Amino acid sequence: MSAELITYGLSVIVSVMGYFLAQKDAQIKLLFEKHDADAKELQELRVKIAERHYERGDVDGKIDKIERTVRDGFDSLGAKFDKLADALTDHLREGTR
Repeated sequence: MSAELITYGLSVIVSVMGYFLAQKDAQIKLLFEKHDADAKELQELRVKIAERHYERGDVDGKIDKIERTVRDGFDSLGAKFDKLADALTDHLREGTR
């Protein structure tokens, strides 16, 4: 009878261990599924970033164009202020004569 009791006890222990291992296997499976989903999302983000990425030469060209536009605009504005100052000076000179 004691051999049967030992065998029964061992079978219960093995069953409980099997149950816990099955639970861990399910958790590990969920973890790998989550990892696969995260890896897929990361790859999609990499593709989006690559689509929106500008090469340095492109960015430098765009910045140079903006810089030229601003510089030309200020030069033009400076010329207009010079003309306005000349016109006001002429007007004041004519008024004092």
